[in-house]
Formats: sequence, C-alpha cells, structure tokens
Amino acid sequence: MRAIPQTFLLLMLGLGLMSFAAPPLCYSQTDNVPGQEQLPLNITAARLEVDHSQQVISFLTKVEARYKDLILYTDLLKIFYQAKTETPGGKTSAGQKDDSKGAASPLGAVGIEKILRIEALGNVRIVQQDRVATGEKAIYYTQEEKIVLLGNPQLWRGESSLKGREIVFFLKDNRAVVEGDPEKRVEAVIYPSSKFQVPGKPAAKAP
Repeated sequence: MRAIPQTFLLLMLGLGLMSFAAPPLCYSQTDNVPGQEQLPLNITAARLEVDHSQQVISFLTKVEARYKDLILYTDLLKIFYQAKTETPGGKTSAGQKDDSKGAASPLGAVGIEKILRIEALGNVRIVQQDRVATGEKAIYYTQEEKIVLLGNPQLWRGESSLKGREIVFFLKDNRAVVEGDPEKRVEAVIYPSSKFQVPGKPAAKAP
C-alpha cells in the first residue's frame, strides 16, 4: 500500500461523481461524446492510499471532491476499480489503442480498466446549487448509474426536506426514490414558500 501525505488532484479523466443529473463515468476513450467537453473530477484530501492488490484508491481525512457545480464532502472516499489485464503478446487490454479514436484510454494509462463503484464514508454532504443531501454513506454504482445515500439520509432545498431509510438517485431518469420502513418512515417537510421540488418531477408553473 502506498500513501501520499499531501493534497492530490485526480487525473483529468472526465469522471462524473455524485451529480443528481450527471453522465456515467467515462472510463475509456470510446465513452467520449464528440464535441462534448470532458471535465475533471478534482479531489483533495490529507492523504491518499493506493492498494493495487485490492484494486482500490482511498482518499482520507477532510475529503473534498468537485465536479462541475457539485461538491462532495466526506471523511473517506474509496474508488473501486478493475485493473487492466495482460493479453497475449504482453499488451494490456486497457492500454491498447482504439483504432477508431487513435488514442489509448486515459484510465488504462494508470493501470485501470474501468471504475466499478465509488463509496463515500462518514459525514457525507453533497451540495449542488441550492440543494443539499447528507448521510453517513453514499455509493455510486457506475453500471446502474445510480447513487444510494444511507445512514439517516436527508435532502434539503431551502427550508423543505425529505428523509427516510435510504435515498436512491437514478441518474439516467433524473429521478429519486426515498425508501422507508416501519422503523424509519419517509418524512417530508415542505414550506409553501420554499423552492423545494420533488426530485424527478418538473417544477410547477406559476399561474
């Protein structure tokens, strides 16, 4: 395991993290949309640990991740990935060039085939414009393109709020589901003058 005790700027890979309406993670050159700007995910933390044997990158202590207009704060951020594998001839699958693009995958350049999931653990707070979501754990599943917020999760906009056992954000559909159970029922507090909008539904037009 390798530790780097300083602020770290993750590679300019165009990764999308924890946005309520973000595109999926870009883990290969073929995922790029022509003409679409690829923005970086910037992560700062007190320490970085890379465990290639377990295929995980960990950012520890006062972690702050920024992507577009979204900011994620947490105590620990883990990126789970699939390492590139060698193919016959000694070449690595992720390091090969895409003939249609003429360039190697940027993730492959650092030994990563693809990102599997990203976990934020401890004092999770996600801020996007006037919306704030909090919880003790957030998991971003790249294949399903969804975020699961756990640990007394709550979503605020202004004075209005939603909370339950878990909040699931479906990025493809731009919608959210608040799950409850007998011990932790869904609770909504909505002020008429607030700008709160139920996730996934268009705002009502003023008369």
